[in-house]
Amino acid sequence: MAATSAATVSNASNVTNPSQTIVSIVFGYSPNKSAAGLIGALFVLESIFLFYRVLSSRTRGTPIWGLCLPISVLAMGTGILMRIPLAIYPGSIALFTVEQALTILPQTGFLAFNYILYTRLFLHSCVERRFSWIKIENVVRKFVTSDIITFSIVGTGAGLLTSTTSAIYITGGVLSQVGLVLQFVSFSVFMLSLGWTHWRLVRDGVDPYTHRWGIVFRLEYFSSSFYLLRCMYRIIEFAQNRGGYLLIHEAWFYVFDVLPLLIGSSVYLLLWPETYLDQDSVSPPAYTDSEAGFGRLSPPSKDSKSDDVSE
Repeated sequence: MAATSAATVSNASNVTNPSQTIVSIVFGYSPNKSAAGLIGALFVLESIFLFYRVLSSRTRGTPIWGLCLPISVLAMGTGILMRIPLAIYPGSIALFTVEQALTILPQTGFLAFNYILYTRLFLHSCVERRFSWIKIENVVRKFVTSDIITFSIVGTGAGLLTSTTSAIYITGGVLSQVGLVLQFVSFSVFMLSLGWTHWRLVRDGVDPYTHRWGIVFRLEYFSSSFYLLRCMYRIIEFAQNRGGYLLIHEAWFYVFDVLPLLIGSSVYLLLWPETYLDQDSVSPPAYTDSEAGFGRLSPPSKDSKSDDVSE
């Protein structure tokens, strides 16, 4: 659901109506224990298979960076499962704080995996660095930093939205909207960067889909589309303010907030991207380097290994 901050806990502590709880104030409903159990279990199950993907590939030299996805999926699943005891003890600030932390913070990890995967295309020498409009060394740092900042803004605003004071409530609404729009813009810029790289390759005569590493573009497009859909939903959700239809109906939380993360990340269960970035699996180019404007499409010779970008 909506992110919360310390202000949420503070406001909940000052509730004068004994029938009100932190859950009723923020969610507007009592979490469905069956739905939480089912969806949470799916996340945990997915994380187990993703851990297997990463660790089994580790023997073939897969970098440890891949762990950020299964760890985030596991944390998200645990957060969803925390809604079960939260439904039983809706007044527990401790349970609420843990649930919110485990469902909000891991979302950065989902996006970070896609950012890092994009850079692997270049670090594996599948694509020359000039085909990225952002310096490769700065891609992950810039986008992850942007996500952390925008999540913090949204969290602060969402906490203020629980206030019964009109001025504070309005301020919370503005902050939440600003943070969500900035999230959407930031991730849209990343998708544009991905599309720009694809377009530049095609313009220079190289069709990525004729090479094994081209599957990475398909994976990124599929996964990122679901993440972007989720960003759009959250903007609409917060625009309705307190008592809005989307906010007070839990079904929409699962359909447009949780499931996009589950579906977007599940594609990596079927196709683990590092497999397709292996230099030994890259198909020989159908063009000369000068014609394609492309660097190493075929595996580098022993003499050229010194020119490779170190992982």
